Amino acid sequence: MVPQAKTPTLAEKRKEWLEVLSGEDRHSIISQITRMTWDDAAFRVVNEARRLAPRDPDGGRQLNGLMHSLLDRAFFASHLAAIRRLTGDRYPLNGKKGVYSLPALLEDMRKHRELLTREAIFAAENLAYDFKPIQQRFDEYASKQKGAFDIPDDLCWFKHENRHEQIDRLANVQAQDRQSGDTVREKVLLDLQQKIEKASEEVVCHVNKFIAHAATPESRALVGADETGLTLNHLWRAHQHLCEVASFLAIYVLGDSFPGPLPIPQYDQFKYIERPLIAASQVDKLADLWRQIEKEADGWSAWDLDQYAKEFEKAS
Repeated sequence: MVPQAKTPTLAEKRKEWLEVLSGEDRHSIISQITRMTWDDAAFRVVNEARRLAPRDPDGGRQLNGLMHSLLDRAFFASHLAAIRRLTGDRYPLNGKKGVYSLPALLEDMRKHRELLTREAIFAAENLAYDFKPIQQRFDEYASKQKGAFDIPDDLCWFKHENRHEQIDRLANVQAQDRQSGDTVREKVLLDLQQKIEKASEEVVCHVNKFIAHAATPESRALVGADETGLTLNHLWRAHQHLCEVASFLAIYVLGDSFPGPLPIPQYDQFKYIERPLIAASQVDKLADLWRQIEKEADGWSAWDLDQYAKEFEKAS
C-alpha cells in the first residue's frame, strides 16, 4: 500500500511561496522583476539622451544607427521574453518542469487554498489571534509615559489588528463575524491571475510568434500577431501589473514585505556616459573589423558538396 503524502502546513507552504516570490534564487519573482526594472530604467535614460541629442541636417539625430538599432532590438527582445517568463509559463512550481512564474505560484496557492485560514495565517506569521491582552499592556505602558515615546515591538497590538482587517477583506467578512476558519477567497487569486493575463496578453502573443518561435505567416494570422503594435508603454504596463500582483501576494496574502523593484545603484551609473563610443581617429579600425566579419560570413554560404562530403561521407 502506497503511503499518502503528508499534507503540508501553511507555515511550510508560506515558506515555499515566499522563496518563489522574494527568495535569493536568481529566478525568484522579485529577482526577475528587479532585473527588468533596472533594464527598463536604463533604456529610458538612453531614450531621453536620444531626445536631447543634436539634430543632423536631415532632421534626424546625430546618433549612430548601427549601435542604437542593436540596442533597441536587444532591449525589446529581452524585455518581452522576461515578461513572457513571468506570465506565460503554465508549468507547476515543483517537478522536472517546475518554473518560478506568477501563474505557477497562483495555481499552487489555489491548490492549497484551504490552508489560508485566519487561524493558520496568524500561527504561520507568529501573530496573536487575540490581541486584546497586548492592547491592554500597551495602554498601561502608554499611561506611564510623558511626551513622545517609542513603542516596544511586543506591545505593537495594532499590527495584529491590521492583519485581522486584511483577512476580513480577503475573506469578505465583517469584523463582528470573524471566525478562525475564514479563508482567502478563490476569487482573489483568480482576479490576480486575470490581472496579469490581461496586462501581458499581447506581449505573450508577440513573444510566442516572433521571439520564442519563428511562426509562419499562417500561424501569426490565426492570432493577429502582425497587427500587434507593441510599444514601450505596453511593456511598462505589463511590468507594472506584474509588480503589483507580486507585492500584493507577498504583503496581503502572505503577510510579508516586498522591496521596491528598482535596485539602488552601487556605483555611479552615469559615469562616462558623456563619452563617445570611440574616438574619430579610430573609426577606420572598426571599418576594417566590419570588412573582416563580412568576409568570414560570406564564406559560410560557400559550404559546398566537397565540404559536405569531407564532413559526413569520409567514414563511409
